[in-house]
Amino acid sequence: MAKQSGQKFKSMLVAQMLLKYSDEEHPLSVEDIQEHLQSYGIDAEHHSIVRDINDLEDLLNIEEKQSLKEEQSFKAKQNSKEEQVVFLYNRAKLGYTIERGFRDRVRVFYVSERPYELEDVQLISECVNNAKFVTDKKARQLNEMIGSLVSEAQAEKLINNAYTTGRVKTQNNKIIYAVNTINEAIKAKKMITFPYYHYELKNVAVQKPSRKGKPIAVSPFALVINDNNYYLICYSSEKEKMMTYRVDRMGEVKIVDVPRDGEDEFAQINMKEFTQRVFGMFRGEKKRVTIRFINPLLDTAIDRFGTGSNVTYSKIDDTHFTVSADIEISDQFFSWVCGFRKKAKIVSPQDVVEKMEKYISDLSNMYQKD
Repeated sequence: MAKQSGQKFKSMLVAQMLLKYSDEEHPLSVEDIQEHLQSYGIDAEHHSIVRDINDLEDLLNIEEKQSLKEEQSFKAKQNSKEEQVVFLYNRAKLGYTIERGFRDRVRVFYVSERPYELEDVQLISECVNNAKFVTDKKARQLNEMIGSLVSEAQAEKLINNAYTTGRVKTQNNKIIYAVNTINEAIKAKKMITFPYYHYELKNVAVQKPSRKGKPIAVSPFALVINDNNYYLICYSSEKEKMMTYRVDRMGEVKIVDVPRDGEDEFAQINMKEFTQRVFGMFRGEKKRVTIRFINPLLDTAIDRFGTGSNVTYSKIDDTHFTVSADIEISDQFFSWVCGFRKKAKIVSPQDVVEKMEKYISDLSNMYQKD
């Protein structure tokens, strides 16, 4: 009875095996498929497997195609009489296509096209591996799921190509659940509570709860990713202003059955300007600043300041240009300029130039020998 029951699923198991184990570089012989079926207690003859494929063709409304390459191969080998069956995914038909040709008395099967290209799956895998807010454990789990979209051999390539050594990853393995809870609260327009943690140095860096562990209550409005970290943008009724919190530093997030506050405050902010101000390197008094760069840094300047109507680029000479933009003056801004050494210089306004001089002087004095 078990064998007869298994026979009912034989064609499904054949398709399953081809999808999981075969690709163009790893075709499966009839013997490979027979061995796989035997592990389920199913015996199958060569002609039976071919018949299963024909049944699949009928069931999935698959078109039959001829492989010119295999036909040419057959003409060059007149003594080869065995038929080759190639199992193909046909995007246009959203099903599987059979290609028939010939190959020196060896029947092989492989899935040559899939709903997702290997390069697309590779890109998704790399995004997972690079995401700092995804723990190593969760990244491995997600890569296993992603790997199911391609053959097993191709999935191994995804894992082998994941160079994660040295990447800083979050240690909070509950971050995905926190993100889901926050999204639910945003959709329901409800408040949330969570304990928030910060680091303290006691021989080693350890996380300690803020506010002595007392949960923070806020009204969530948006989640953003900056520098590979998830941040919550929310309104704090206690502080009466919009706030941001790193999600990986949150404890258990709970939805409170209370309507959120701050609808008017959130509606008034420009999200692009808000995120640039909060997450940008330049936070402080905004001023119109002109910086001189050497020409090879034009791409770098455009990456930093963009090409909007409020940004002006001017050629100074054959080796230099200037950019004028509205910049929030801060130590982070001065540090960024210092990173270019003699390749960049603030030229105006004078008060910003003087602040830059003081910043450099303070640094120099700190490193003077006693």
